[in-house]
Amino acid sequence: MLTSSGVEVHKEMLDELGKHYGKCYSKPEEWWTYELCIKRSVRQFHMEGARMTSEYHLGDYETSDLVVQTRASPKAAQSLLKYAAKREQSSTNLLQEEEMIYLTVVLKKIPQKPRNDKPYRLPIPHSLYSIEGSEICLFVKDGKKGQGHKMSKEKVKSENVPGINKVIGTSKLKSKYESFEAKRKLCGSYDLFLADERILVHLPKLLGKSFFKKKKQPIPVKLTGKNWGAQVERALGATYLYWGGGNTLTIRIARASFTDEQVKENVLAALHTALDRIPKKWTGVKALYMKTTDSVALPVYQAAPGSDGLKISA
Repeated sequence: MLTSSGVEVHKEMLDELGKHYGKCYSKPEEWWTYELCIKRSVRQFHMEGARMTSEYHLGDYETSDLVVQTRASPKAAQSLLKYAAKREQSSTNLLQEEEMIYLTVVLKKIPQKPRNDKPYRLPIPHSLYSIEGSEICLFVKDGKKGQGHKMSKEKVKSENVPGINKVIGTSKLKSKYESFEAKRKLCGSYDLFLADERILVHLPKLLGKSFFKKKKQPIPVKLTGKNWGAQVERALGATYLYWGGGNTLTIRIARASFTDEQVKENVLAALHTALDRIPKKWTGVKALYMKTTDSVALPVYQAAPGSDGLKISA
């Protein structure tokens, strides 16, 4: 069961702690003080003299399932949604794209695993992408004579794959879109880019930096079977974890038009799958933050000091 603190507490331990029901214990650690009220709640706060200047509620005890439910996530979502709405109202750019909200996962240690340009798929209940009204470009694998490109265009047309406005093969990417200016124009010509998952590792070199600066990395699609339309819908019904080799992972989690409840549901769903890719799962997570492209990062979860020995369950 996914929890906000990630801690699976053994029943025997809870029975023993139950003898101290209602009592609260706190432990100061540098900036934060952590407080546990037995079978009631967990929080962290900062004191300046006799005044509490910041506080984060980490969870409540529930007798039915021993689950700690997160409250920090919807609070952060509400703040970011308000911030994004104000920015949109004050903007004079009529073509400005809708703000994205990101989940940042900070790991305790840099994983001893190589960089992976093929992202991990994280299913979410509320899709970030809409086929309706979007201009979508599909990158496909092709041979020296562009045969794969032609076959892909015919398949998109014959299957009436929704939303695909343009199909470009790797050979054309190398020839027609070789210059920086051509790549920049291509990046700005479409709302969304999809790519055959088999060519994904080659795209960073073929597309250049523009796509990654604009955060328009192509979304991987499985095109080896039938029913490409279903595969496109499956690809758009998820977000993706890119493993860059450092200790910070950034995941697109919501749009500014989402409700705070939708943001929370996407956060929990994405984390549930992402933890399977993180060494030591919850024990390897130092902190979670939420932010827009240019907002401050708002804390969602902070691992307690010395928590390496706790058992974590996703």
